[in-house]
Amino acid sequence: MKQYLYFILVACTVSCQTPGSKKSASNWYPLSQSEQVNCSLWPLRDGELQIDEINVVKGSLGGFFVSGLKRNGGRFHYYSPMNSDSPAIESFTTLSLGGAATVLGGTHYGSSLYAVVARNEENNVTIELRTVPGNILLFSKYTGIKPVVDGEAILARNGIWLSYKTDDNLYHLIFFNIREAKKITAHPVTNLTLTNPPTVIPSGAESSALIVWHEDERDRPFKTQVIREDGTSDAATDLNGRYSQVESWTARALNRHLYLATIEGDTMIGQADLKVTEFNLTQAGFKPEPSDSYALTDIHTTEPAFFHGRKGLEVLLLNWIDEESTIARYHVNSSRPSKPTYSGIFQKGTRIIGTSQAPAHDAEYLVTRHREGTRWAFQLCRL
Repeated sequence: MKQYLYFILVACTVSCQTPGSKKSASNWYPLSQSEQVNCSLWPLRDGELQIDEINVVKGSLGGFFVSGLKRNGGRFHYYSPMNSDSPAIESFTTLSLGGAATVLGGTHYGSSLYAVVARNEENNVTIELRTVPGNILLFSKYTGIKPVVDGEAILARNGIWLSYKTDDNLYHLIFFNIREAKKITAHPVTNLTLTNPPTVIPSGAESSALIVWHEDERDRPFKTQVIREDGTSDAATDLNGRYSQVESWTARALNRHLYLATIEGDTMIGQADLKVTEFNLTQAGFKPEPSDSYALTDIHTTEPAFFHGRKGLEVLLLNWIDEESTIARYHVNSSRPSKPTYSGIFQKGTRIIGTSQAPAHDAEYLVTRHREGTRWAFQLCRL
C-alpha cells in the first residue's frame, strides 16, 4: 500500500464590495485591511427563475456547469466557458437533458469536455457521460434504484473519478476510463460505501487515487484508503493526529505531502480554531508534522477551502460578524504561522461554492453564493 500512497502524492459589482466603494458598517478591523475583489452577479436568461447550482469544471480551461429552475417549472442546464471576469450569456451552451437529469459536474480531458449527468428515472437510475458542446451521449451506467442527489467529478490520469451521493445519504465511488473514447468503461469501487463525503486525490503516476474522509469517531476521526481505477481498493487506515470537536474540514495533496485543514470548536458561538496539518509519507505511513493553529475568536466562519494559486497553497475561510464577511487567506508552508490576509467584503451568509485556477487564462476565481430573499444568488469573483 505504501508504494501506491507514494505515487498518489507525487503525482464586485453586487454583493461583494471593496473598501474603496463601501464603508464597512461594522468597523471590523479585517474589513479595513481587505484587498479588492471584483465580483459579477451570475445573470438569468429570459424565462429563468433561479439558479440552483453551479459546478466548477476542472482542467486548464476551466468553466462552469449551471443548473436551475425556469419560470414555467421546467429545469435548465448549460455550460459557461471561462472567457472573462463576467459570465456572458451569449457564450452559454444549453444542454437539453430533460427533467429527470442532474448535472454532477464535468472536466476537460485532453481537448474534450465531458459532462457527468445522473438520470433519476423511476426504478432506473443511470449516470451518463456527455460531450460538450454537442450533448452527445457517450456512455451510460446503471447504478440501481436509489436517486443520485449530488456528486463531484475529479480529473484523473486515465479518465474521471466520480464521488456521488444517493438519497439515503450514502456516498459511492466510480471510475470512468475514457483514455480511449470509443472504449469507455465504468468501474464502481466495490465493497465501499461511506456515510460522510470523501475527498478524492488522484495519482498522477499510477492508476489509483487516495481518498480521505471523516468518520464519526472521537479518537481517530480521519481515514485514508487507496482506490484503483479497476474498482479494487486497499484496507482503510487511520490518519494519525489529535483532533477535537471537528466541525468541518478539507484535504489537499501537493508535492508529495498531504494537507488537512480542520475547524475545531463551535463557530456559531465564535469559539473555534483553524488547524492546518501537513503529513509526510514514510515507510510506516503518514507522519504528521506539528500543526499550525489559528484562533477564530468572536467571529463566525464557513468550512475551509484549499486554494493553490500564484501565492502558493492557501486555506480560505469566509469569516463574518454582524452583516458583513470577508475572505481570510491563511498561507500554508510559511516558515511559521502568520496572520491571515483578507480579500473582499461580502454579505453575511456568503459561501464559497468552488475555486478555479485556469492557467490558460492566467486567472484565479471563486464562485460564491448568498441569499437574496427566497432565492440563491451566485457570483463569479476574481482574486
